[in-house]
Order: sequence, then C-alpha cells, then structure tokens
Amino acid sequence: MLGENALAIYLLSSLVARLLEVCQVTAGDSASRCACSSTSTFSRRGPSAENGSLGFALAYLLVWMVPTAELHRRRVFFRV
Repeated sequence: MLGENALAIYLLSSLVARLLEVCQVTAGDSASRCACSSTSTFSRRGPSAENGSLGFALAYLLVWMVPTAELHRRRVFFRV
C-alpha cells in the first residue's frame, strides 16, 4: 500500500515532520519542540534512547498507514 502513493505520503509526512520541528510545547517555564517531546516520551518508556527512537518511527509509520489504506480503499492513486 505504501508504494502505490509513495510520493504523496512522502511529501505529507515530510511536511508533518517539519511542523513537529517548528511547533513548541510549553510546560511551566520550559519549552521544547514537539518532535523532541514525543521522542522523549517514547524513550522514557523503553530501556534506551535508541529503542525510543525506533518506537517513535514505528508509531509514525503506523499513523501514515491509515490515510494510505483509505486512499487504497477508494482507489485513489497519484501518478507523476
């Protein structure tokens, strides 16, 4: 499924990743980027930072499987 609309999913996921880098989360006196706070959430639950990064990447991939499956179900394919 990911290969059928790979360009569209790549562009949209890159845009969302950029937005995660730009937005900030404020907690009390400290502020951090959304991407850092979500990755640190995963790393706190696992035994190491590498596993946290892997968990975030897999969760991000699963999130993008939902719109990809919907496009596939509706037979919408972007072609160049």
